[in-house]
Amino acid sequence: MLSGAIGHSSGNSSGTTQSGQPPEDRYIDSLREPVRTRYLSALEGTPGVVATLRLPSGAAGTYTSGGCVGYVRKRLYGSVRAALEDPLVPQDMTRLLGIFLNSYHPFLSALHAWRQCMASAGWRFATPEAAIESVQILAAKGASQAEMDRRQIPIADADVGCDARSHLRMHTSEARIKFVRQQPRKILAELQGIYITRERAVRRALQVLSSARRGMG
Repeated sequence: MLSGAIGHSSGNSSGTTQSGQPPEDRYIDSLREPVRTRYLSALEGTPGVVATLRLPSGAAGTYTSGGCVGYVRKRLYGSVRAALEDPLVPQDMTRLLGIFLNSYHPFLSALHAWRQCMASAGWRFATPEAAIESVQILAAKGASQAEMDRRQIPIADADVGCDARSHLRMHTSEARIKFVRQQPRKILAELQGIYITRERAVRRALQVLSSARRGMG
């Protein structure tokens, strides 16, 4: 991954294990020197040999391009930089959109009206996405279909009515269009290029998996 303002390097630099760490990070933290350094070099390449990636928001970080991880990224995406741009640039744009929405008055007014309407129906959610997430959490806990229906059907009914009154989704779509139109052509071209590169990477990944399956057969 990236170190600096927009990410972190693989492994925990402090060498401590934290709750919620991925298994691979916990494994790296368990290694002693010099094994840990050799492992990270094989995984990510020579320490200190880095490049910089700057995102549309201005945030920047460094990344390594060697090692096993770099090899796989290059094979799928054509370059390590392209592999990192795939998730990070859209994530950065989503964050910028969130900032824009929080300053767009028609959206904020519609969201306030939607919240009040949902509350009057007995449901308190910050956003429609939060309402959907509450149902997903219930499903993740193993709720039966009957339990799911008792929650999601009335929530959906209330949401439909409240959206009709507040026009929240209409104003959200309107805000997204305005946000996109404000972006420089360079950013829009970059996003289009990322989409094309991702599609190509997916095709390559499927080809690799298909070859691997044939080899195992």
